[in-house]
Amino acid sequence: MWALYCTRSDAVQVYVPDEWANTGGYTEQPDVGVLVDIDRHGVPMGVAVMGPRTVDLTEVIPPLANRFSFDPDALLAAMRAALAAPDREITIDVRGLPA
Repeated sequence: MWALYCTRSDAVQVYVPDEWANTGGYTEQPDVGVLVDIDRHGVPMGVAVMGPRTVDLTEVIPPLANRFSFDPDALLAAMRAALAAPDREITIDVRGLPA
């Protein structure tokens, strides 16, 4: 997965996998300031959170992840990495699921 925190738009984005640009899907807005990108087959591919430094990601991400079948721990890890290194693309490989 890859993540990016863009300081200009004040948004953190995570995509799983990074081929979103080639899928021709659509975007849902399940909550204010939260976007979920869905591919043309209905598979969730990415999440964006606007103003991530002003919200508690540990409250926003788990219910969103459960609703759209993302791994909440992986999403949080990627978002935190992106926030730690703003305006740079972060690539993270998360394998396996917690038991």
